[in-house]
Amino acid sequence: MRNRTRQRNRIGVGPLLLALSVLLLAACGSPESPTAVPTFEPTITPTPILPTATPDPSVNTPTPAPNAHFDSGVGAIDFTYGISVTGGLTFTQLPAVPPTEDTPFWEIVPELVATEFFGYPHTDSAYAPTIQFYPVAEFATDPEYAQVFLNTENLLADRPVLVPAGIPLLPPIFEADEAEILQAHVQYLRFNGGSGVRYLSQYANVATLLNNFRLFYTFQGLTDDGATYIAAIMPVASSILPADGQVIPSDTEAFIANWPSYLINTRDQLNAEPVHRFTPNLAALDALFSSLRIRTAR
Repeated sequence: MRNRTRQRNRIGVGPLLLALSVLLLAACGSPESPTAVPTFEPTITPTPILPTATPDPSVNTPTPAPNAHFDSGVGAIDFTYGISVTGGLTFTQLPAVPPTEDTPFWEIVPELVATEFFGYPHTDSAYAPTIQFYPVAEFATDPEYAQVFLNTENLLADRPVLVPAGIPLLPPIFEADEAEILQAHVQYLRFNGGSGVRYLSQYANVATLLNNFRLFYTFQGLTDDGATYIAAIMPVASSILPADGQVIPSDTEAFIANWPSYLINTRDQLNAEPVHRFTPNLAALDALFSSLRIRTAR
């Protein structure tokens, strides 16, 4: 997978944009209305933030039998995917990259399992859909991965609706100076033997439009025994966003000045969009991750 060759410090976020993210997310609790969005296209109308990120536990939908299975010899992975998500997928056991005199430190990683999807419905994206399964014990020897695992464990225990400091994210596929600029549709999911958080996000290092080329759904989860970390990047598209970020606002200075308000308002509108208005349907992606079952050989 391409992201195995990215620098490991991309797990972190740039301090400037992190501060902006804190400002944006903290603003959702302010009683004051955000600054009006500039009149350039697309104009986003503020809408109320959804009040909760926790699904209704009284809803109990039967899970279909798994149609994805992988047995690594030290454990097994099962889940169910629908045709609205993909036409098929394969599992790949990515080999460990041992340290050598010529191997950059960020490429030295243990073995892990990853998926590759075929017939995915949203292909005009900067990212390929993937789910990666990290053996925690092996990766936790790296302090950056260990911090991600710890932060996610704490997040799943507290289950906040919004995370001003940014939600931990694997795989590390972003540039070192990119940071989270969107956190929408946050919801916590249980699966057989674990739990995780799913949300919509976009990363950037400059003031840019939120757009379908870089919008993605991610699931970050842990098994209850702490043995496996599950990380997914799944491209998604919304009808309220432009295809990409190449649209140049007519008033660039106004756009930059009002960018924080633009991000807040767009996030609010995305939160108000029903899950079936995204491609693929967010409910279908949720069903996939809720059906996960990971068994580690004892």
